[in-house]
Amino acid sequence: VEGTVKGSIRAEDGSDAVLVVTPQGRIEGQLHAPKVEVSGTVDGDIVAAERLILGASAKVHGNIYYKVLE
Repeated sequence: VEGTVKGSIRAEDGSDAVLVVTPQGRIEGQLHAPKVEVSGTVDGDIVAAERLILGASAKVHGNIYYKVLE
């Protein structure tokens, strides 16, 4: 995601999906995916069923649920 998304994004658990929020990206809603990489801003909860990577510029305003955090 390189722009702004207003609403939730969901990928099915068990899939190979990777959700990436670039430094210019902004999500206003919940994220749910097996693998999530955040370098931008998320206003909402993040559910990473397998792995969550937070970049140096990541800003999260919500709860974070993860199996592995990098």
